[in-house]
Amino acid sequence: MNPQLHDSTEHFRISVPEADTRINRWQNENYILVPKNFEGSFPPGYRPLEINSFSLSVEDLLHLTERIKTYNLNESGKDNYPISGFACRLGIKDYINEKGEQEPLPCLLIEPLLDFERNDNPDNPIAANPGELLERIPEEVHGKIVDYSAIYDFSYPCPPTCPTKKD
Repeated sequence: MNPQLHDSTEHFRISVPEADTRINRWQNENYILVPKNFEGSFPPGYRPLEINSFSLSVEDLLHLTERIKTYNLNESGKDNYPISGFACRLGIKDYINEKGEQEPLPCLLIEPLLDFERNDNPDNPIAANPGELLERIPEEVHGKIVDYSAIYDFSYPCPPTCPTKKD
């Protein structure tokens, strides 16, 4: 494992309780995601959050794929079930905006799946096997095996972090 990659993305891994909290906020607190240019009305009691997309860092994806490759080559992946997919879940976390105010922010949580099997029929979007969630990935750090969270929040929602198009 490349220590530089390990250290640079460590803060994108979040604990299982933190992931559960963010997912529960999305599912239970009546948020509704809308595009920035939405002009319609909202159901009573719902709180709109503008979202157009999520951006992901290539460095973060490379780090995650390196961890998956290592897991799949060790006894856990070879002798049991390898990581073969991801569950991508919406969550809500807080951030401080440019005015210094705390506000809710959509986040994209990515969690590895064991034994996921895609369906190659383009007319059927249901997976052949949904797999099992993997909450932690054992990894060697400084000669010791440590279980680190396998749940990532390394997304940058648009807005507020929308890219600009180059002419």
